[in-house]
Amino acid sequence: MKNIILLLIFFSLFTNILNAQVIDYKNASLKPGANYYTIIKSVREYFNQQRAILISDNKNPEKDNNFRELNSQFERWAFFWQDRVNPDGSFPNSSAGWKNAIQANPNLIETSSPNIIETGVPTWTNIGPNDSSILNGWSFGAGIGRVNVIKRSPINKSYMLAGTASGGVFKTINLGTNWDPFTDQFAGLGISDIVFNPTNDQMIFVATGDYDASHMNSIGIMKTVDGGSTWTNPLTFTVNQNIRIKHIYLDPNFSTNNTLYCTSTDGIYTSTNSGDTWTKTYGSQSDENFIDLIKIGSNYFASDAWGRLYKSTTDIASLTATYTPSPFGSGNKLTFSYSANTPDILYCLFQANPAFAKYSIIANTMSTLTNVTNSVPADNSANYNSQGGYNQVIAVNPNNGNDLVVGEFSTKRSSDGGTTWVNLLNGYYTTTGATNWGGGYVHSDNHYLEFIGNDSLLIGNDGGVYIGKISTASYKQCFNGLKATQSYSIAIHDPSPNNLIIGNQDNDGSSRIDNGSTQKWYGAQAGDGTSTAISRNNSNIRYVGGTNGSLSFRNDAFETNYSGDGIDKPSNGGFVWPLEMHITDGTILYGGYTGVYKMTGAPKTNATDWVNLNAGTTGTIRFINLANNLTDVLKQRIVVIDANNNVRKTLDEATWSTITKPTGVNFNSIYWSRNNNDTMYATASSYTAGNKVYFSSNGGSSWINISNNLPNILTKKVLKYEGSDTIFLATELGVYFARLTNVSGTPTISTWDKYGSGLPNVRVDDMELSYTSKKLFAGTFGRGVWVVDLQIVVVSAKDIKFSSNKTNLENSYNLSWLIADNNIESTTLEKSDDGYNFSKVETFVDSKKQKNENYNVVVNENENYYRIYYDDYSQKRYYSNVIRINSLKKSNISIYPNPTSDYIWISNDKNISTVSVYSLNGKQLTYAKPNSKTYFFDMSLLSKGVFFIKIKDENGYEVTEKVIVK
Repeated sequence: MKNIILLLIFFSLFTNILNAQVIDYKNASLKPGANYYTIIKSVREYFNQQRAILISDNKNPEKDNNFRELNSQFERWAFFWQDRVNPDGSFPNSSAGWKNAIQANPNLIETSSPNIIETGVPTWTNIGPNDSSILNGWSFGAGIGRVNVIKRSPINKSYMLAGTASGGVFKTINLGTNWDPFTDQFAGLGISDIVFNPTNDQMIFVATGDYDASHMNSIGIMKTVDGGSTWTNPLTFTVNQNIRIKHIYLDPNFSTNNTLYCTSTDGIYTSTNSGDTWTKTYGSQSDENFIDLIKIGSNYFASDAWGRLYKSTTDIASLTATYTPSPFGSGNKLTFSYSANTPDILYCLFQANPAFAKYSIIANTMSTLTNVTNSVPADNSANYNSQGGYNQVIAVNPNNGNDLVVGEFSTKRSSDGGTTWVNLLNGYYTTTGATNWGGGYVHSDNHYLEFIGNDSLLIGNDGGVYIGKISTASYKQCFNGLKATQSYSIAIHDPSPNNLIIGNQDNDGSSRIDNGSTQKWYGAQAGDGTSTAISRNNSNIRYVGGTNGSLSFRNDAFETNYSGDGIDKPSNGGFVWPLEMHITDGTILYGGYTGVYKMTGAPKTNATDWVNLNAGTTGTIRFINLANNLTDVLKQRIVVIDANNNVRKTLDEATWSTITKPTGVNFNSIYWSRNNNDTMYATASSYTAGNKVYFSSNGGSSWINISNNLPNILTKKVLKYEGSDTIFLATELGVYFARLTNVSGTPTISTWDKYGSGLPNVRVDDMELSYTSKKLFAGTFGRGVWVVDLQIVVVSAKDIKFSSNKTNLENSYNLSWLIADNNIESTTLEKSDDGYNFSKVETFVDSKKQKNENYNVVVNENENYYRIYYDDYSQKRYYSNVIRINSLKKSNISIYPNPTSDYIWISNDKNISTVSVYSLNGKQLTYAKPNSKTYFFDMSLLSKGVFFIKIKDENGYEVTEKVIVK
């Protein structure tokens, strides 16, 4: 009976939501008994009704800004949660992965510098986007990513911190000219607020999570007292609390009473000892979702997500609602702002128009709500639009209480205390003017506004950070180095993988062109950039998809024009939909629409150029994986997942069959071996401990759980590095890897571990492998694109010591190992000629399985790589680092120092014939003929980065080494 009552309450609430002006699906998801599938079905029915109404009024829904933006916000939310909900549709805590990973590995939150790199471990490098894309016909350029908050140091006004939606905190010391990461050591990188101690800017408080879009729940408040060198987590939320923090507030008398407050979806918390401990001081019901809080004199004021204004004349615990909107019951967030210049007025801003009101502190009364609309007649888009409270902020000039700025989709200003409003900022790329938009372009969707003096604004929005002067309508982008791009997908061109394209949430697409010595990013218009592809035959032919299946392409990699040529869709796709290029043929595309479609001879532009492969799916396609067809080069083996979690496969693009998933498991990605009909790997959605990764040796007929020690975090995609035993996982906390081998016909998985160092704990939505350059590319949702070498040296088990020493004999070496674990069944030594494909040398089951000081090997003239692994009695396998030994028979070429900032010293026992330097993509940059045994080579003229140096001696022996110029 209790469950029935809860369900009725939920449906009653949701009916009210649908009948309201704004759909509050976020709050609905927090209610007891909430179900993801029920919510998205009901909300999509609502939008379908609104779409039909617009069409009946001869309006295009896709060009109606209010409809389009509200629908986009919902679909982003739905996409975020689709992998996280439990198989039955119930909601877990979206921060569960952070907590689970920290419990399994406390080192995910480091107290030391995040820049310390482990020796011998491959290092991830961020390659952008670093700033707004090059203006290829685009008047303003793309944004960099969503910024929720910006705070300036109270001591040094050029020192600012910016909190991003899923990329962490960034720091600038030059008022936004350049930014650097500040919190990469955090386990979770969603940030909702930042506060400085007003007299000591080394003491900083950071509220984790993403309140505005509900993309990440909070793991609490982080505190530092030494400017970010070390952090504590004094307010910590448990896995099942499902809390989002909105703001942290300092008491006006903080310097004497050490008091802070924070508002959240769970109530209000207070600290009276400078944030070292926190107590919940207000809130006992699940709907007490608080937003703003302020103390004015002896009065406390607070607002909530239901439009209520609270007041107390004594303390936080005594807050009571002094204003409740009518009708009450639907989501109607209330935010407010205050200026001591108008001491009796609390300016209030509500979620839906009419939205503006003034609260009189003395009279304790709220004025009638009025519209926030351009006072001159304007088009529909000039009206107030908070997109369901997603972007809703109000700021008042501290020196002029009648000077107000409201941030929503666009931005409005009032110079008379809210009586009249004009458009201030241009978020629609349209001509400026009194009847249209404000005098300067700034990306839309505003989350933070602050007056800097009387005439300047500091702005944080979905594009990044902007600073501008109101009177001259001049605003500049201030986000160079603020690498906060939220990428849905990535496509590379192999064999030149530095040519790539990504699709970004609310910031279009970004196309990177590599010209050897330079790499530049160009904008690719898409709105929300969702899917991407690059022709295998021509790196200049690039595709970027928008929402619901929209698609465009350029033949010049978007270098000369950001607006591509449109390709008509055969049917609708999901909000984020998959697009894949044939593995070997650059003229064949596969699109996931309402079914799986194939285009031959791409690029073509008509909907009829797509052929339905009749996969037997239901709803839209959410995932596609391609594998080589082993008999017909024009076809692919395909496996797909549809919106209803059905998994279908085909060997020949004609006959499809259903893959049966493990009981109680939904897959969100599958990798089908390119060279084998039978081998598959899959990742599972949701936070179900132990159900993360699966392996099939029979084409998906049955599955073996290979999750092993992987923490209970969200897994997004799995890739097998063909030709090796390595598997890579894209997760919400970076990239993990493991090795899968066969032991007596049974697959054995090594421990899962983070791959490489330097990649922050950011969500990775997509990965691409370059077999030509042996690199792994990761498209992150919050930190742009990262790349790492697929080095032979990998993170090793902490209890294995493996090393080599040269003997007195030519090409003879002694290998030594020591394993701390006593639970060893056997230890195996392996050898490889390329560092990727290993074969067994010998297996030890006696005393040498744990300790061996002098195992002799004689190396050949090729590359020689060695590693060991041991199996314990529970059938777990642990690998060592890899040792590389070069034969000394032909040459003793050496290079020093490496890395270098100027010269490198090259020496050999024979004359050095030639020295050549190449870029990573193989372009020769410089050349020398020393004809001597030693040579100084000048590297200072090269830009900073990684290069290959090729050295040939007088006998024709040649070596190639990687050199870093710093």
